[in-house]
Amino acid sequence: MSTINTKLLRWHGLPILLLAALILVTLTPEPALAADEKYTGGSGDGFSVLTSSDIHLYGNPAPTVTSVSPTKGTTADSDLVLTINGTNFVSGGGLAAEINYNGANAIAGSSVTWVSSNQITAHFNLSGVTTNLGSAWDVKVTNPDSQTGTGADLFTIYRPNPTVGSITPNSGVNTGAVNITNLAGTNFVTGQTSVKLQKAGQSDISGTAVTVVSPTQITCTFDLTGAATGTWNVVVTVTGAESAATLTNGFTVTAPGPTVTSVSPTKGTTADSDLVLTINGTNFVSGGGLAAEINYNGANAIAGSSVTWVSSNQITAHFNLSGVTTNLGSAWDVKVTNPDSQTGTGADLFTIYRPNPTVGSITPNSGVNTGAVNITNLAGTNFVTGQTSVKLQKAGQSDISGTAVTVVSPTQITCTFDLTGAATGTWNVVVTVNGAESAATLTNGFTVTAPGPTVTIPTPIPTKPRASTIPPQFKPAQMSVRYLSVSPQQTYAGQPVTITTNVVNTGDEAGNYNVALKINGQVEQTKMVSVGPQGTQPVKFTVTKAEPGTYTVNISDQRGSFTVTNVAGKPSTGIAAGLLLAVAMAVIVMLVGLLIIIARKRFQSY
Repeated sequence: MSTINTKLLRWHGLPILLLAALILVTLTPEPALAADEKYTGGSGDGFSVLTSSDIHLYGNPAPTVTSVSPTKGTTADSDLVLTINGTNFVSGGGLAAEINYNGANAIAGSSVTWVSSNQITAHFNLSGVTTNLGSAWDVKVTNPDSQTGTGADLFTIYRPNPTVGSITPNSGVNTGAVNITNLAGTNFVTGQTSVKLQKAGQSDISGTAVTVVSPTQITCTFDLTGAATGTWNVVVTVTGAESAATLTNGFTVTAPGPTVTSVSPTKGTTADSDLVLTINGTNFVSGGGLAAEINYNGANAIAGSSVTWVSSNQITAHFNLSGVTTNLGSAWDVKVTNPDSQTGTGADLFTIYRPNPTVGSITPNSGVNTGAVNITNLAGTNFVTGQTSVKLQKAGQSDISGTAVTVVSPTQITCTFDLTGAATGTWNVVVTVNGAESAATLTNGFTVTAPGPTVTIPTPIPTKPRASTIPPQFKPAQMSVRYLSVSPQQTYAGQPVTITTNVVNTGDEAGNYNVALKINGQVEQTKMVSVGPQGTQPVKFTVTKAEPGTYTVNISDQRGSFTVTNVAGKPSTGIAAGLLLAVAMAVIVMLVGLLIIIARKRFQSY
């Protein structure tokens, strides 16, 4: 019998614990084993020695890490709480967790909390991470007994995703580059940010000279040469961020805007209700939305209608100018708008006028330079109330401006000329309408005369008749109108009325007289008559009125009237009698005039 030291043995792979005991074994006498010797056992005895590497079977197994939640974070997370799942987590002091990249750049967790053998939590500050962003990191747990477990590629650290809110400018022309002065958003990073424009079916347009002014502002340049027109997405990418930022349809590429270089015609009047204007320029685009207008420094716009695209260099449009009342005679701008809302303006290309006035006659057409003359009918066209002035002009003389100018109608003006001291002879009559392109002139239409000589005949002293030694004295022509007659004084619509009068010249020289017939205060007809010395010249007018009513008749200071009815019939016998009376009176006047002439001649013979 021998006693041996306690050994750690396995029975067919099963460990057996012999603690604090001596086992008495009856064996073939052998020397006792040394303390550092191993018992190898006999062949097939079922025992094996438990080596020192198996000693851990007497503690806890190592932890494992299988998953985490969340699986990602950003450098904006200064206190991210990570839940770590696995096995064999042991509570107690020394329980630790970390995130590392392939064993390096470890980020130690804080406030590690044991939840169960299958779960712990830990807090991580990711704000200082600058490398391996966007890549997967390992998660490692260390138990209090220093045993560790690592879950590979379980957690990813990103930069915060960028955002894009606006871009300035938000459009550009596809003939060159556009400089972006403010691409506004968040989370931009210097040296890590790129910008591009994207459009389906088109190649990306990458921004150049990208500068991160601040985390919220980028400047850059896009070369738009040849780019497709329309809206493009603005895309900002930050290296290490999980995703890019997109401003959908945030930028518009346009074709060159239109220019307006000339128009034809270059002027129009307020009488033009459908003026067709040809507009010349560049980059005109056909399609719905093509528009044209005339405006005065951007205001008082007159929209064109029936705008027609002729070519990229020409369009036509119709304009109604009849309602224009302001800025007449001034230059207006012409503006074209393409369907893409781009505009082009040609400054001061078109002028709108009032229609030019015309002058046909003036009544009376002469006056004496010793006072004023009242013009009763300056006849013409396109006269405008409040916008019309009248004057007499003569080369080398100061103008004589009309006063009390009244536009009776677009075809008649009344006014007064002060002829005092005016040069004798013919003068031009000039009518000006504000806003019209030119004035109207009646050349030599008015004559200024000097007063005729006056002769004073002394009262004769009765003496013995003798041959006169005083040469005869002559008076200039002195005209007057006498004895107005209207026949018939009552008639019906459409029937003629005859108006007669006599022009009497009491002077010793022949002269001319312009007889003006007025009906209801308006000049109806005029006749120029010549009357010899001491003569009488009958004048007859015939008028016809279609409207029933009573009409007043004036020739100079002579007055009369007639009545028109709408009942057909013959004038009354009373009217016929009136006509006979008028004729008789006319004969008497002629006889009286003849007697006066005879008496004067006889007196002069003394």
